[in-house]
Amino acid sequence: MVRIIEADRAKGVLILERLKPGTTLASLEDHKEAAFIAAQIMKKLWKPVQKSVHIPHCEEREKSLNKINADHPEGRGSITKEMLQEATRVFKDLIENQGQPFLLHGDLHHYNILRTGIDSWLAIDPKGLIGDREYDVIQFLLNKLPDDQITNVMETRIDIFVKELNLDRNKVLLYGFAHAVLSTCWSIQESGTYDEGFFKAIHVFKDLRSKAGIS
Repeated sequence: MVRIIEADRAKGVLILERLKPGTTLASLEDHKEAAFIAAQIMKKLWKPVQKSVHIPHCEEREKSLNKINADHPEGRGSITKEMLQEATRVFKDLIENQGQPFLLHGDLHHYNILRTGIDSWLAIDPKGLIGDREYDVIQFLLNKLPDDQITNVMETRIDIFVKELNLDRNKVLLYGFAHAVLSTCWSIQESGTYDEGFFKAIHVFKDLRSKAGIS
């Protein structure tokens, strides 16, 4: 993570380490290399949480989805009633069956990983979140997706994360589906439209779940 050099809490000011050249991971054309780099950062970044800390928990994301479902029982824009209900059920099951909680980045994707040398990269802009490690890879999976071959790219990224980080593949697929629905709903709420990649990812995660035989 980028270092904090100095901070003034009263004024809300942070002086951060300068990263050179500061280009984002999105600048890499090789999506396999980008996923491998992200995995190494996640491996160093995640820390087990042994006691209660004043940082948001994944349960808050679940509550956000529950509220959307309650407020829009017939669906939200392109998100159908069935999608919302299924995502709500999946998220509930995941929260009820969490493993060891970890301190997560909360918004780790290509544009929040910057180059700081020839072969060195650091994460920036942490949101801070407590939950399963599998949840922290989802934002990366949803970002910088090609117009075609989305399924192949997504599956390759998942394979890299599962192997490098020893993650539960089924949990990744389930969190991916639920969060893709949530992210699409957030986009519709904020701007009236949605990211096409997020919406397509909903179906990719659903297809991969069916292929893996998980409901």
